[in-house]
Amino acid sequence: MDAREQARWTRARLGADGPPLDLLTARFDRHVYAPHAHDEFTVGVTVGGLEVIAYRGGHIHSGPGSIVVPYSAGHGGRR
Repeated sequence: MDAREQARWTRARLGADGPPLDLLTARFDRHVYAPHAHDEFTVGVTVGGLEVIAYRGGHIHSGPGSIVVPYSAGHGGRR
């Protein structure tokens, strides 16, 4: 990862005995995710810049303020 790129994982709990919630806060300028899928529910929020997500044969453009919820299908990300 380039020195300008940053990623930080945080794990929180939903309530005292609730399930874990994994949070990724990142700044990516050149990073590209290989195609992958998640076994769990995933929510993405773009707070700045632009992300292009390859999803179900098309592309989702996610800009500042966008919320993306990919539904159990393979996807990948690029800048």
